[in-house]
Amino acid sequence: MVSGATDKQITHHNHFVPQFYLRYWSCDDKSIWDYKLVVENERENIWRLTSLRTACSWDDLYTQRIAGADVDDIENYFCDKYESPASFVLRKMDGGFAISKNDIDRLVNYWLIQYFRTPSFMFKNAK
Repeated sequence: MVSGATDKQITHHNHFVPQFYLRYWSCDDKSIWDYKLVVENERENIWRLTSLRTACSWDDLYTQRIAGADVDDIENYFCDKYESPASFVLRKMDGGFAISKNDIDRLVNYWLIQYFRTPSFMFKNAK
């Protein structure tokens, strides 16, 4: 699935939880509190403030190398098929507007795909 668009910038910094979704947990629209699961020292802070740009992201998680070129089709697919529709519905809900059954279906699909696009799922199934 190689895209024909050559003018679009390749996204190398991939968020497995999109920034628009993380923003709902932000107090300042720039960062969220992040809980560290692994700590090397018992005196180390397990909570830290993390920027939305770096939270829930992994460089080149979805970038593919096809015919000597970086391809961003997976990132674009997630954005077009799941993130954009869910973002629209969440903004509707945030504005106090009613949502339809189709809107609920979009949210369910978005939340389900979140499981499959995490690094742990991808690494587990890459074997």
